[in-house]
Amino acid sequence: MKSLFVLIISVVLALPTSVAAYGGGGGDSTAGLSRATTTKVVRTLTRGVRGCFKLDKEYRYDCYRQTYAQAANQIKANEAYDDARAVLLDVEKALARTINRNVDTSKPLVRRGVQRFRAIKPGAVPRAKRDFITALDKAETKLLRSADNNGAHFVRIAEAINTNKVLLRSALLILPVPTVVKLAFAWPVTESRQGDVNS
Repeated sequence: MKSLFVLIISVVLALPTSVAAYGGGGGDSTAGLSRATTTKVVRTLTRGVRGCFKLDKEYRYDCYRQTYAQAANQIKANEAYDDARAVLLDVEKALARTINRNVDTSKPLVRRGVQRFRAIKPGAVPRAKRDFITALDKAETKLLRSADNNGAHFVRIAEAINTNKVLLRSALLILPVPTVVKLAFAWPVTESRQGDVNS
């Protein structure tokens, strides 16, 4: 009995660290899925893309590209996230192609902190937006398809990508604030609506 116990302990100790870590999924280990790592990626994607809206439209696409590259880099050393990293890099590459095809060499680089962003030609912005949304659609689909093996982790990353799509599709977020205010005041008020305002 004692020898059997020793054998079991030996087998457990011989297991690779990554196997034990992968099973947990909720810790902060670098090997295996972890809540902390997934949260970091989600925050990078949501806050990063939201922060890109502070830039002029022509510069946003390089900002988006760098955001997705940063998120992919955060899980570079963790094999459990390989599929998710590949998806994020696909989006980054799609954005890089868009920028390289439409780069506006007449405009200077814009610097924000340690980051520098290139501009694309103003006329290319609508197509760039459509291409970016298409890349996000594909990325979200791939992540959700692989979610069966990776639980809520890949679903959360897919949800962050969907949040990015909602931001991009919202016309009010793309319009400058003064324009939004002007539109609100310019909107015709119906007779019944006037009654509501006066009441």
